[in-house]
Amino acid sequence: MLFTEIRFVLLVAGCWLSFVSVPAARRSAVLAAWGAAFYLLYAPGSAPLVFGLIVTAYVVPSRFWMVPASLTLGLLTFYKFETRPAAVSSLAATNFAAESHVLLPLGLSFLAFELVHFCIERKRGSLGDVTLADYLAYTLFFPCRIAGPIKRYPEFRQAMSAARPSAADVYAGLMRVLIGVGKKVAIADVLGLTVGEIPYADTRAQIAKILLAYTFQIYLDFSAYSDMAIGVSRLFGIAIPENFQYPYASQNIQAFWTRWHISLSTWIRDYVFLPFGRWGFTTRLRRTPAVIAVLGYLVAFLAVGAWHGASANFLLWGLYHGALLSAHHVFKRTVAARLAAYAFYDSALMKGASVAVTFGFVAAGWLFFLTDDPHQALRLVRMMAGRP
Repeated sequence: MLFTEIRFVLLVAGCWLSFVSVPAARRSAVLAAWGAAFYLLYAPGSAPLVFGLIVTAYVVPSRFWMVPASLTLGLLTFYKFETRPAAVSSLAATNFAAESHVLLPLGLSFLAFELVHFCIERKRGSLGDVTLADYLAYTLFFPCRIAGPIKRYPEFRQAMSAARPSAADVYAGLMRVLIGVGKKVAIADVLGLTVGEIPYADTRAQIAKILLAYTFQIYLDFSAYSDMAIGVSRLFGIAIPENFQYPYASQNIQAFWTRWHISLSTWIRDYVFLPFGRWGFTTRLRRTPAVIAVLGYLVAFLAVGAWHGASANFLLWGLYHGALLSAHHVFKRTVAARLAAYAFYDSALMKGASVAVTFGFVAAGWLFFLTDDPHQALRLVRMMAGRP
């Protein structure tokens, strides 16, 4: 695990000492320099490509924003199609591909969305003056380069400008890192032993046991990496977005996606779902907002699935969640609107049942993640449904 490697610890220590030793005006340059050192240390082969994308997005005039944005997304798509993860986990689909002749550049999934955000918002004029040092600090901030969260430039610049590292920050940061390490090593990795039995599962009960273990493993694994990234950032006095807010306690699928991988779901909302909706209202679809919403969910979550990987199982998973959100949207506007008049609808029993049903649908969706073979994934779905 990279966050616990001695060279990563030394990298963080060196960056922190440099950060607190220079005037506030030079701290962005320090973060940029150490971020470049991170890439040269951990991914020297892909560093030129990453640096090239970063520089291109900055030097191309904002009126031509689609050039660097398209280049970045095009390269991300290429690598997603050329790489196939050896084992599916919360990170395998986004950062590494062990069984392939092409390796996905380290952190490209997260960097690409940050660069596209930067290009779009600069075109809109919402970023103000952007200095090269602040921009490089934003794009090369290495604690978030392993597993996110996906940052937004204005919020990161503000957090970096306001950073005044203190003993309280160091303590809180270290505690958050330790929580992440504990979740990963003591729980997620142990659950992974059960998940590893999937090739030998041939009964519905075995698949159900493995699926339940994987449901918690993928949450604890991914949220652990977010904890570590947030904790390391806190050492510098920099607050980055939370990425998980007890998602399995959600009462509906829409609430789940406001709590799960928050930085990704909000990015998709702002740059895919809402633009699709605005486009829909300029076409013949404008008289059918429900259709716009349904199509928007399907398109948006097809993009979410593709972001995880180009394999058909990820696309099926994305469409599955798009369909769930579409169904919830229709339910909320029809059945739920009528049930709201009854007292039981707001009762603790009803809320508990809603959490259980939502959890069941989310857990069922992870069947598509249990294997990188879409045929195997569909076989598991059929077996769980009681069909041979």
